[in-house]
Amino acid sequence: MLPFSGWPIPVGIRGQEVIMLPRPSSHPVRVVIVGLLTFLASMAMAQSKKEAPPTPLEGTYWKAIELAGKPTPVQDPQREAHLQFEAGGRVSGSDGCNRISGPYQLNGEHVTFGPIAATRMACADSTGIETAFLVALEKADRLHISGSSLELFDAKGTRLAVFAAGKPSMALKQ
Repeated sequence: MLPFSGWPIPVGIRGQEVIMLPRPSSHPVRVVIVGLLTFLASMAMAQSKKEAPPTPLEGTYWKAIELAGKPTPVQDPQREAHLQFEAGGRVSGSDGCNRISGPYQLNGEHVTFGPIAATRMACADSTGIETAFLVALEKADRLHISGSSLELFDAKGTRLAVFAAGKPSMALKQ
């Protein structure tokens, strides 16, 4: 029989309540099963605390979800504000109205964009997204990826934009 001390064993938290395993009976099979369950519960808790690895910068479709501190409104799928970083230091996408492209340089988390070329289409529903998007690229000094989120910051640490990794809309693929 295995010696156990320190029973009961905490195995989880529900709200402010700690979930405990009761002390097993002295039967050897129950002791082994309870020990195995304790091990599995601790492994599950450790796995749930791990953060997802960051999404790669290049080759990911980054949809703008916040610009200048405001959530981006729902847009025409053919023109939604987004970025796509390519190998070789190129970036392309849309500012919510016009297609954009240009170079970018990345040194650690420090980033610079430009010069950025943009088409000059007249958009009927101008919500200011285009201006905020281009200002974010112009003022960007640092980028940070956490999980499936990309954030752009200026030199003072002010967040300029937030992007979420996603898939291009079907309209953009055509």
